[in-house]
Amino acid sequence: MTNTHDPELKKKCNIASVYIDQYKTLLEHLGGRAYMSSTEKKLIEEIYSNKEKFEAATDFVNLWCQRRDEAIKEILKDKIQNKYPQQVLIPITIHKSNNVYTFEIGKDDCFAYWYGKNQLGFTSREGKEFLETRQNELFEFIHQIPNKEREGKSQNWVYCDIKDTSTLIDDVMNALEILFKIQ
Repeated sequence: MTNTHDPELKKKCNIASVYIDQYKTLLEHLGGRAYMSSTEKKLIEEIYSNKEKFEAATDFVNLWCQRRDEAIKEILKDKIQNKYPQQVLIPITIHKSNNVYTFEIGKDDCFAYWYGKNQLGFTSREGKEFLETRQNELFEFIHQIPNKEREGKSQNWVYCDIKDTSTLIDDVMNALEILFKIQ
């Protein structure tokens, strides 16, 4: 198996994946789905006919499909700790949700939180619930966050999910900055 820590290989895989995506987009516009099918078959045949290409493709798929979310969480954790060194990121269980990272924000009734790789918002402290007026007040901060996929509120949570796009890491960091303005 190839060395997944080789920066030169990672760079080549990144460049190759961008070219393949762009090429597929171009072919879809030029020749439609039927042509894409034959192109995909040729690409699969090429990958399965070359040990190095097969190993590189396998490494990429493993990273993208199996370890991507965990890698994104680790990157975000590092960025959050670097930008907000006063925040201690300890996964806790709150309101029956596991591994929620909470942030003290100087308010008695809630924490700011980050969950998974892309959900952010406010959660009430254990044993407390938000009144509707407080939900609406916190929701105003959520409305300011760009690139949301969805947003919602309940008695214990006011949240949004950031879209999983190429700007996800920056979007999550920008969203945290908005949430921390509640102080």
